Amino acid sequence: MLCPTRELADQVAGELRRLARFMANIKILTLCGGQPFGAQRDSLQHAPHIIVATPGRLLDHLQKGTVSLDALQTLVMTKRTACWIWALAMPLMK
Repeated sequence: MLCPTRELADQVAGELRRLARFMANIKILTLCGGQPFGAQRDSLQHAPHIIVATPGRLLDHLQKGTVSLDALQTLVMTKRTACWIWALAMPLMK
């Protein structure tokens, strides 16, 4: 799930963890700037079921090869994040 800010990503991850406690062994990982990259990289080794991330930090992990979207089944993002990504992509499409 992509969220535009670290604060929103933390809130979303918290709610997902609250809901997931009724399911066995669901791993949820938050990837946001301002947190140690190495610790996030190490947590990715445990194959989380759900990743909640800000676009910038997810891009950092994609560029460094520490995360892959090959097994991605569903992408959820806020409207604000979708607009932000679209605004970044438009200049590249010209």
